[in-house]
Amino acid sequence: MASASSTKPETTTTTEISTKDGNIFPQPPNTTRELLVKWKNMSYRKVAWVPSYWVSQVVAPAKMKSFWKKVQGPSEISDVVQPEWTQVEKVLDVVFDADYNGRGDNMDALDHIQSVFVKWRGLDYDQATWDEPDEPDSPHYATFKQAFKEWVAAQKIDIPARAKKGRSGPQPRPSNQAPFEELKEQPAYISGGTLKDYQMDGLNWLRYNHWKNVNSILADEMGLGKTIQMVAFVTTLFHELRAFPCLIVVPNSTLTNWVREFAKWSPDLRVVAYYGPQTSRTVVREYELFHRGTHDLKCHVVVTTYEMIVNPVDSIWFRKNSWECLVVDEGQRLKNENSMLFIKLNELVVENRVLLTGTPLQNNIRELFSLMNFLDPVKFSDVTELEKKYENLDKNAVEELHGLLKPFFLRRTKDEVLKDLPPKSEVIVPVGMSALQKEIYKGILARNHKLLQSITNRGGTASNRKASLHNILMELRKCLNHPYLIEGVEPRYLDTAELVHKSLIEAGGKLELLHNMLPKLKQNGHRVLIFSTMTRLLDILEDYLNGEHYNFVRLDGGTSSADRQARIDKFNAPGSDVFVFLLSTRAGGVGVNLATADTIIIYDVDFNPKADMQALSRAHRIGQKNKVLVLKFMTRNSAEERIVQIGKKKMILDHLIVERMEDDNLDPVDVESILKFGAKALFEEDSSTNEDVKYDDAALDALLDRSKIEHSHNENDNGDTKVSGFGFAKVW
Repeated sequence: MASASSTKPETTTTTEISTKDGNIFPQPPNTTRELLVKWKNMSYRKVAWVPSYWVSQVVAPAKMKSFWKKVQGPSEISDVVQPEWTQVEKVLDVVFDADYNGRGDNMDALDHIQSVFVKWRGLDYDQATWDEPDEPDSPHYATFKQAFKEWVAAQKIDIPARAKKGRSGPQPRPSNQAPFEELKEQPAYISGGTLKDYQMDGLNWLRYNHWKNVNSILADEMGLGKTIQMVAFVTTLFHELRAFPCLIVVPNSTLTNWVREFAKWSPDLRVVAYYGPQTSRTVVREYELFHRGTHDLKCHVVVTTYEMIVNPVDSIWFRKNSWECLVVDEGQRLKNENSMLFIKLNELVVENRVLLTGTPLQNNIRELFSLMNFLDPVKFSDVTELEKKYENLDKNAVEELHGLLKPFFLRRTKDEVLKDLPPKSEVIVPVGMSALQKEIYKGILARNHKLLQSITNRGGTASNRKASLHNILMELRKCLNHPYLIEGVEPRYLDTAELVHKSLIEAGGKLELLHNMLPKLKQNGHRVLIFSTMTRLLDILEDYLNGEHYNFVRLDGGTSSADRQARIDKFNAPGSDVFVFLLSTRAGGVGVNLATADTIIIYDVDFNPKADMQALSRAHRIGQKNKVLVLKFMTRNSAEERIVQIGKKKMILDHLIVERMEDDNLDPVDVESILKFGAKALFEEDSSTNEDVKYDDAALDALLDRSKIEHSHNENDNGDTKVSGFGFAKVW
């Protein structure tokens, strides 16, 4: 058994108690404290208050000691047991009454259930338990009945014969295949809302490519609803062609959202999420994925993560069936044809492949051709040869490349298709260093002077030079974000909490500016997303926000899928009082809808400007009702200013980008220029002069003013919006 972290106010009892293993303990004199206990293999519906003396007889002393250290004091059950943990989310298995003679595959069997194996809402599969069915007068009966109805439906799913183990590959289309028919209106079975016109175009484009047996890249700009279009496409495959199952491979951070979108837009499809700890995955395989005793799927869609695909054990299960459609979200993950993900996905037998990415061309030419090789390994068979052919992109080569790629690509931008989306303004905000930051920054450069000099003179191996440069740069970036990120800088002994908080704010130029901004933003009813590349910086911002008593939530790479979605829901809830959402740029920049915020602060820019673009698209997307202000903090005369300059250079390149953008591949020459930038001015600065960037009230009000934010639609002479090189044209 396991104890919940809760104790009950003192009471006195005189009865004996028997434990689940049959042991009976007598009542000791003067027993007054009780503990809330959750019994092993039993649900949270069965938790009970038990005298602490009896618990101590069956729980190891070390465990009891640890428990008492964590307990804060008396509390109620509702403080430690979430109400949703007692609600049925899924029925996994059923035992019927001994005298029931039916097959159990219809709703008539509902009244003959003896016990059910349940996945509880808000808990992983490995916490599923057997329990009694809810009675008709129970407040949970409706959700239990629905869960049983879905279980019954799963028993009747029979995947097409061509999808079962044994197919050798995609089958040729029949010669008498019916002509393609465009969907003029949204089908009734896509029921979660109304698709926008461009989303209907995207759906028809995906259907047309599937009809032609051509694989696709849906490359709409972030925030245009690629997930919804894909859900709609998979749904039409099932309803029009009875074509399934489909496998959808996504980042761990977006899996919950994918499942939710299917439930909203396509409730007729049975969707199984395969992820989580090994114990949970075992339960999913045994009760959710396959019909008992077979490898035949009993679902229409499986949503899983990259990690599951490359896991040597789990990858076996995905090869047990063939797939009508394989969807890879954030398809740029396949930029390396030698990666394990690329190899494992290529081992699957798949009829149709679709990649989703809002940044399809952020990589160098070779990486682009790797994506194309995954889609069409015949036409793009020799990646190295294609890379050489298009190494130098003149006008003719670009046009030729466009022609080669266009059948596979659909790309629309927000400016093209969302006329009603409120405009956004992006502002680079110069920030000065605090006196402490200047001292530390100079110290880092001075301390590494000889190393920098030898690196500049090309001393040592290239790999060592690169590692040394990156180490120095990381120290400088930590200093610029907040000097307390440097070990040994934060003062250990300050007299009062107020002095600690004041010191925290004044130590960093960016935090001091943020401190002056937030009250104005809150007063005017704005809600804020703050992105940083450093999770330790988010720790500092947490301390600051707690000190200011601002209500906030946080999401980073360590946030579980369940907590991630709960925090997003809390922030987006109608009337939410959460003012700030702290996010790590990489973890919070993908697959998150935070359109209820209208202010985005990029606390420190990413080496890859596309990562920052993904971040700001969390708010500037479908559903946004207000003008969006994006503020990118940049410390003046520092390495950070040079990073911004390099990012600008990358962003103005044409959409066939040939420079590497990943921070891992940043050119050592670029790193050198970043380290040197602003150093001369900083060391020559006269301490008697004060040329730092300062923002008074008037300057802050002007910076935060949204009245002049306007749309930036580009229109041609015919009044049409300017379309990308991979736009949409009907060809049927």
